[in-house]
Amino acid sequence: MCRQSQKLFFLSFFFF
Repeated sequence: MCRQSQKLFFLSFFFF
């Protein structure tokens, strides 16, 4: 779960 959260965080940053 933690790892998935980190991936989502990075993706969000990339998108914004």
